[in-house]
Amino acid sequence: MQKERKYARKRTNDYFLVRHVQTQQIIGRVVNLSVGGLMLIATKSLTVHREYELQLVFPRTIADKQNITFTAESRWSKYNSHADWWEIGFEIRGINPNDVVVLNQVVHELHVDATEQHGVNNTSDKSGEPKLEYIKTR
Repeated sequence: MQKERKYARKRTNDYFLVRHVQTQQIIGRVVNLSVGGLMLIATKSLTVHREYELQLVFPRTIADKQNITFTAESRWSKYNSHADWWEIGFEIRGINPNDVVVLNQVVHELHVDATEQHGVNNTSDKSGEPKLEYIKTR
């Protein structure tokens, strides 16, 4: 799976929920997220290779927004018998350009949180892309 992704996914520490726009039902909680897709855990499986209109509900206001809406295709779904939930992967297919900016901010904040929690220094290389450097701690 990881080899097929264009963007690295970031684990979420906050409680991001995903709502199905048509039914207004919460379908799951985000486990990891990127600007290209997400993985969530859910109590029910969803049809694979189907597009869904989804809403990512933020745990707090981000860029003056409580949520963003996008179209995503479910790429895979598998049952985790140890945890008794479904893990579902989505690829984001359509999103408003203004919401892309917000999603980038969310992913960047997750990146910063993850690097701070794991003792990683976030710097950039010549291309401006993030470059992670591990900081030795005792």
